[in-house]
Amino acid sequence: MALNREFGDVGRAFRGIRDIDQIVRDFFKSSRGQQTDADINWLPDIDVRDTGREYDVTVDLPGVSKDKLSVDVCGDSLVISGERPRDEQENQRVIYHERPKGRFMRTIPLPTGVQTDKVDAKLEQGILQVKIPRSEESASKRIEIQ
Repeated sequence: MALNREFGDVGRAFRGIRDIDQIVRDFFKSSRGQQTDADINWLPDIDVRDTGREYDVTVDLPGVSKDKLSVDVCGDSLVISGERPRDEQENQRVIYHERPKGRFMRTIPLPTGVQTDKVDAKLEQGILQVKIPRSEESASKRIEIQ
């Protein structure tokens, strides 16, 4: 896996976080028919790509507005948090609930060699795009074989 080769321990940790996220997601999927108002945690799906010049993080956040979303760099992690509002109506009883609501938070470990002061985030049509540029010395480059 390229992530492990490039990031070493960080790549293994990221894979471990993904596995834990999946366990939590599976737990909530199995109980969605009985969710209550007390169940406010959910994990949005993410993709992390390396373009060679930057890391591109894509997060699915349908129904989350910019004013309910926060993107922060905390130490060596990217933290994405926010809230998807509940759409409850008076005089209605929920019969089946599948779409997660409430607060969420994802923490993504950052590799060394990124420019955290130049992180750019954009939310369009329910998709959050975060671009984290690599420093010049850590950018991928092809070496010509002589």
